[in-house]
This record gives sequence, C-alpha cells and structure tokens, in this order.
Amino acid sequence: MNRLVCVMGAVMLVAVSAGRAGDEMKMTKPVEVPHAGIAMAVPTDYAVGALEEPFQVLRAVKVEDGKAAQAVTLSAFPVAADQSAVDFADDMIAELRQQLLLRDLKTINETSIKVAGLTGAGRFISYSHSGLESVAAGVCFVRKLEKGGGGLCYVLSIESPADRKGDVLPVLEEIIKTVSFRAIKAPSELATGELDEPLTVRQQGYSVRPPKGWFANVEEGGVVVMGQNDYTLGGEVMPMAKVVVQATPAEAQSSDWAKNSLKLARKHAAQMGAKVEVVKEGKATLGGKECYQFVLRQTAAPATKPAAPASAPADDESAEETAKKPKAKSAEEPSASDEAAPSDEAAATEQAVGPVYVVQRTLCLCPAGKDQGRSYNLILVCRGDKPDAAEALMDKLAGGFKLIDSQPPSPPDEAEKPTRAGDDDAEESEDAAK
Repeated sequence: MNRLVCVMGAVMLVAVSAGRAGDEMKMTKPVEVPHAGIAMAVPTDYAVGALEEPFQVLRAVKVEDGKAAQAVTLSAFPVAADQSAVDFADDMIAELRQQLLLRDLKTINETSIKVAGLTGAGRFISYSHSGLESVAAGVCFVRKLEKGGGGLCYVLSIESPADRKGDVLPVLEEIIKTVSFRAIKAPSELATGELDEPLTVRQQGYSVRPPKGWFANVEEGGVVVMGQNDYTLGGEVMPMAKVVVQATPAEAQSSDWAKNSLKLARKHAAQMGAKVEVVKEGKATLGGKECYQFVLRQTAAPATKPAAPASAPADDESAEETAKKPKAKSAEEPSASDEAAPSDEAAATEQAVGPVYVVQRTLCLCPAGKDQGRSYNLILVCRGDKPDAAEALMDKLAGGFKLIDSQPPSPPDEAEKPTRAGDDDAEESEDAAK
C-alpha cells in the first residue's frame, strides 16, 4: 500500500506570498463522505477536488495566483483490530523515508490529538520534494468497526510550502474540530454522484469523467482506473471501472471484438470455478458512436476477486506496443487480461450485497486509409441486486467518455501524463475533439 501517494503526494505545491496573520478562518458546511462514514469541513478558500488514488476519500486544495498553495487530504485505510494510531503513523513515516522523491525528511513534532472523541497520533514533518522545501502536518486516528472485527484508520493531513509553515497547524486544528463519524455505507447503497472534471489521455485519444467521490488515475499504457472503496467489504474497490485501449486490425468490428472478450471472460471464470451468465448484449453507444455492450452476472466461487472481461492487453502494455506484435487474423485472438477471480468469501458477500455484475462496452475504430485501428473498452465491475442498476451506472460513465485527437508518442519522461480539465493541455485536447 503506497501511503505516500495517498497522503502526501496528492498535489505539487508552489510557494506563494503569506496570508495576513490574524484573519478569521471561515469553514464550509461539513462535507459528507458516506462510503467512509465520516464528515468534516474545510476552510472556505479551499476547493474540494478530484480524488487521485485509492483510499483517498476527500481532497481540497487552496489555490492562490492560479496555483495550488496548500492541500488537505483525508484518506481511510482498513486495518487490523489491534492496529494503533501510533503504530500506523510510525509506519507511514517509515514509508515516506523510503521514497526517492523526498529528501531530508525530518520529524518536527509528535503529539497526541483528540479527533471526534478518539485519541489520534499527530505528526509534523519537513522535507524537500523536487527541490521545494515543504512541511506537512497530519493525524492518524483508528475507528473500530462493528462488523468484521477490524478497524479503519483515517489519515488527515495538510501539505504546504515551508514558507507557509505557520498556517499549517491552525488549519489542521480548525478542521479537526469539525470531524464527526457517520454510519459507513456501501457504495451500492448510495446514488452515484455527478460526473467530475475530465481526465484526458492524449496518446490513446480519449477523455473520461469519473463520478464525483470516485478516485481516478492513469496506469501504464494509458489505462484509466477509477472507482470507490467499499469499506463494508474490507476496502475492496467496488464499483470499479477501467478504460482500456487495444490495437486492432483495420477490419475489426465492435461486436466481434466484444464477443471475443465475452468468450475469454467465460473461460477465465470457469478456470476459477465461477459461474458467468450473460444477462444482456447488443448495440449501445460510446463516444457518440455505435458500439457493442454485454452485461454479465457472476456468482460466487472460492477465489480472490471479481472476474472482469478479458478485453485488452495487460495494463503495462500500450496500444502502440500491441501494434508491434503480429496482427490478429480475426477478433478471436486479442490479448487477454486476467482481471482476477471471485473473493474467498464470495458466497457470503453475494448473499449480503448481491452478485457481481460486469458491463462492457467495446468500440472499434479505424481511420480512413490506415491499416490498423483501435478498440476502446469501457469496463465496469459492481455489485447489486439488479442488472438494471449496473447498466444505468454504465450509461452514466459512457456519457462522460469522449474521443479526442490522439497525439504523437511523447518522450519517455513525458509519456502518458494525464491532464484534468483546466490544465492547458487538457483544454487543447478538448479543442481537438471539437
């Protein structure tokens, strides 16, 4: 578990002029995070933003002069029943010391802090990140869970350039005063939020908008992974969605490519002892174009994770890399991914929260005059009682998917750097889509 990314690597901060000392700090209304069972307020000059990593549940950034000046992050990690806040904080600092991007990490202070009636472990540190002298203050506090015998460790942190060191503890103290617990809700019980700002992957020629409250990041090969942790199921990502792009022969058809994915998904599920049933399949829409969709219901089997369709190359393989391989003679031979198998306690989980549904939309495109195309695969894995709910969620995700003009491959150190709306690159990409 890379806590650095979740807790301290959320945003690149820049030095800005200090604010006026003695300013009254105004707070927002508490921001509800039902899937993590918590609520808290942030200063009104902080904007709640997109989540970038699993286990992040709330992130807010203070922007000054058009640049991020300070960032507040709340993360939640499933822990064992005997995990203490102090041990978790010590482990987190030890992990940070191993990170190559951080230099000269020093602990300024350690203390106990009360948060919502719990005794938390507070840490105040300084470090250098990419040449920028920075500080961070945070508190870890562990909540015991009624079901399952484990706990949930929340990590509330604020990061700032070192020249704003004096602002950090007052902000953290004011936020702590607003923290309160709620009943933890499964994402499947909650209405899916409105779509967030687009995440643009230029080289693969698409952008996608995750629902608000979901994390979203780009893995190797331009694969976007997004979802929400279900803390009623031990923190597994459920629902989870992926966008995977694969090189195809020029003559590839969406329906053939999707049906081959379906065949591979059935084969993989059978190897894991799971049962897969096709609930529905047929034409749908993705990126404003006709595509092919299928809906699967997967029932319990003793293994480790829900099986998703094998629609694309391994996550560390890009469409360009796939294109270098011998072309498939038909849609019978695209590469398969092993998106895992059902959980060890799948039968009990299925009885409690419903079976796993997998919905996939596949779109094959080949520009005129080209001898090779691409398949765009939007894959959703979720739990629930009815396939209609899974299909409705797919409709929402597909509504946030757009095709854009892809860009030539970038140098290795610049390749596959995703952009959010508002970034210059993202705006250029959206213009290209028009």
